Amino acid sequence: MDMPQLGRFIFDNGQNQPLYQPNSYYREIAKVYKKAGIEGANMHSLRHTFASHLIMKGADARTVQEYLGHSTIQVTEKYSHLSKSHKREAIEVLNFSRNIETNLKQLGGGGREVIDGQALKNAEGGI
Repeated sequence: MDMPQLGRFIFDNGQNQPLYQPNSYYREIAKVYKKAGIEGANMHSLRHTFASHLIMKGADARTVQEYLGHSTIQVTEKYSHLSKSHKREAIEVLNFSRNIETNLKQLGGGGREVIDGQALKNAEGGI
């Protein structure tokens, strides 16, 4: 889906001029963040949020790169942050529903051990 933009600005007054002065957006978003109790965020945080949500919803990095106007895919990768729940869901596709036998010798142990699949899912600090 193409997003039409007739002028240089997202919020245009119809004469290729910004609808409001750019600093007013920064002030207004700062008020919204403060009211919501969000600290350390700014207008630029919205670009990171936009990129992150697109990637987590399945958009390919090249498309996100184009929307954000990045010159390289590496810049886009720096913008897109994956949530903990998204990472956890990615591992879930492996479906660890059965027991897994591990080789403790490789880990410095003395034998073999069977790990319950549910214990793997619930392990803190795991994958």
